Amino acid sequence: NASLFVYPSLAEGFGIPPLEAVMNGVKTICSNATALSDFDFLKDYQFNPLDKEMLKSLILKTLNGPNYPFAQIQTAIRNKYNWSAGAKMLFEWIMKDAERCGRVEMNNLILT
Repeated sequence: NASLFVYPSLAEGFGIPPLEAVMNGVKTICSNATALSDFDFLKDYQFNPLDKEMLKSLILKTLNGPNYPFAQIQTAIRNKYNWSAGAKMLFEWIMKDAERCGRVEMNNLILT
């Protein structure tokens, strides 16, 4: 049980903990540094980790605000980070590269 998850990372490769927190129903705020800035669905809940006043303000706003958009953020996470979408994107990149190199022709393959 937590009222708020705060992730003030200065160096992050991806940032799974903030995603896990939101998916488990915990209000979440995170740094806007490095890879975490890609979390566009958390844009209203990001802060400069070197700005203490910004962090304090966002903590208070998030804790006291009644309308944290859990459903909207959770849906965005599910849509952006799932095996099917990732596999499809990887397959499309591979096929574009293969076609560019003239190595593969797969006209009848359908990926759903």
